[in-house]
Parts: sequence; structure tokens; C-alpha cells
Amino acid sequence: HAGGVLSKISVLHLDGACELDNLYGVWCKVGTVVSTGEIINMYGLKIDDIDSATNNWAIYTGTGLCYFGDDVEIDGDITAVVGIVASGAITGASFNGIIMATESTRNYGFATIFPAQTTGNDNCAFGSGAALSLTAANRCCMFGTDSGRGITESEYCTLYGWYSGKALTNENFVTLMGAYAGIVLTGEGNTGVGYYSLGRQIVAIRNSVVGTEAMYGNGASIQTSSYNSCIGYRTLYSADDSNFNVVAGYQAGYLVSTSDRGIYLGAYAGYRGSAGSTLLIDAYIRADIAEQLTDSLVVGIMHASSVASQSFLVNGVLKSSYGAKLGDGGVATYFEV
Repeated sequence: HAGGVLSKISVLHLDGACELDNLYGVWCKVGTVVSTGEIINMYGLKIDDIDSATNNWAIYTGTGLCYFGDDVEIDGDITAVVGIVASGAITGASFNGIIMATESTRNYGFATIFPAQTTGNDNCAFGSGAALSLTAANRCCMFGTDSGRGITESEYCTLYGWYSGKALTNENFVTLMGAYAGIVLTGEGNTGVGYYSLGRQIVAIRNSVVGTEAMYGNGASIQTSSYNSCIGYRTLYSADDSNFNVVAGYQAGYLVSTSDRGIYLGAYAGYRGSAGSTLLIDAYIRADIAEQLTDSLVVGIMHASSVASQSFLVNGVLKSSYGAKLGDGGVATYFEV
């Protein structure tokens, strides 16, 4: 019969002068158990399975608190609309995640972690969509919304930042830190630190990059730059298919796109681009590539096999301090070489 009530306790009215303490809907208390006695499978409240039900609850409360004085085992999911607060540990079963969503959109304590993981060990993830595709990865850590979202079988990857390493699948030894760092990257052995570092590089491998939008790949179409080392804001910013470059300084090598084996040291050094195999030490944006070769403080041309084809140019007066002594007037007394 519909609407049946097995047990009901109603508190209909309490006036201001009345106080009610220790009201129990159900109270199950265990008395003294003698040394030879035993209690097995005692249930304070037991409710069997509820099948084919809609909005039927084994236990339903209003706005009051629920208090448990000991551990609670739950063989199913917990969905907390507002949040879960615990002074101790909250542990999920193997290969399962813990969802703690707030009423706002896409804010998670732990996201839908490892939903596809079947083998693999020592992985950790934090963020909506992080590690979403892991199946057999090992020793990977992903922190941030969609970080490492596509990784399936990678090893030793550390991704920290919103969308960092989102396109990786089974690449190894990748470290990315910063929002959008390596967002479309699919090459292994890369290290990118900074917002949008390695941002548009795809099949790029073994780069070490530090700086906001360093080696971003602005305007790139090939997107395979590899074996580069960059330090500084927007260093090698336009790299497309540039390889074996060493760049350090604010926007150094900014317009270098497809040249190899350049060394650019200093703010704006090599800013206009280069034909490659060139050493530039400078601190100014020159008018064009030609002026970089005539006005940069130091210009070196390197060659793989011909020493005679190499050169080292200092654009300025080169002085020597040979024989200088303390208190002799300093650089003004040095002689020109």
C-alpha cells in the first residue's frame, strides 16, 4: 500500500520555555558482553536493496548534520553537492577517483581520476579531466584542468598547469609547468616552464625551455623544432623547424624560424632572425639581419668542417688590461689590441 509509515516520531510543537534533549529516532545500545559471549552482524539500522526505484533513499535527512563516531565504509559512489570536509584521510578504492564538486562550475578537489586506468603504478592527478585517458601509465603526475588529458601509456611525465600537455599520448620524460605549456605537444623528452612555453610545437623533442611563451612557435606550420635550450621571455618565439639553438635573454632569437645551431646571448640578441650557425651577443633590436652582423657587439660564424670559413668579430674597440695594476686608472689606461 502506498504511503505506509513503519515508524514515525513527530515533534509537533515546542514553546519558548521548553527544551528537548537526547531525542533518538532509533537507539541501539550494546550492553555488557561476558567473556564467553559474542555479537556477530549487529545492525543498528539495516535496509535491504531498493530496486527499480526513483528518488528512493535508504536514509534521508533534511538540513541537519549526520554524525558518525567511527569509520564509515561505503561500497559505492559519494556525490557531495557542496563539499566534503574531513580531519582524517578520505580514501578511494584502487583505480577509482574521489569527486568533490562545488556548486560553481568545474571546481574540483580531486577530479574524475583514472577512469580508464587498468595497469600501471605510482600515478597522481588533480583537476577536471586530468589523466582522463590513462590506461597503463607509470610514475606520472598531472595537476590542472585537462593536464595530460590524452596520456595513455606514458612514463615519468610531470605536468602542472591548466591544459599543460593536453595532447600527449604515450610520450615519456616530459616536464611541463604553466598554463597551456606544451598544449599541442606530442614529442618526448621536453621540458617547458612558463605560460604557453612550447605552446604550438607539435612533433618537437628534447627541448629545454624556461620563460613565458618561450619557443612558442608563433606563425609556425612545421612545428618540429628540437634540441633547443632557451631561457627568457619569448626566446625563440617564432621557432618552426629550428634545431640545436642556445638562446638566453629577453626576446632573444625572437624571429628565428627555421635556422639551426645559433647561439644568441643577451636581450634582443638575434631578434631579427639568422641564417644559422651564428653567434650573436648583443642587447638591442637591430634594423635587420644584415645590421645584426655589422652592429651586434659580438658576431661569430661557425662551420661544421672548415675552420677557414669561421670568423669571430667584435664590433667595437677591443682593449687589453694586460699589465694593469690596482689604482692605475682602470679601463681608460688599457691599450687597444
